[in-house]
Amino acid sequence: MPHAPINGIDIYYEAHGTGDTIIFCHEFAGDIRSWDLQVNYFSRNFKF
Repeated sequence: MPHAPINGIDIYYEAHGTGDTIIFCHEFAGDIRSWDLQVNYFSRNFKF
C-alpha cells in the first residue's frame, strides 16, 4: 500500500488510469471505497 508522508501523517493513496491528473478527497469518516464507482469511469481518460 503506497503512503505519502505529509506533515508527519502517512496518507494512503492509489493511482489509476493515465492522462491529466485528478485528485479525489473523501469526506469526513469516509474512505477510499466511496470512489469505487468513479474508478472505472474516470480511469479511462484520467490519472487519479
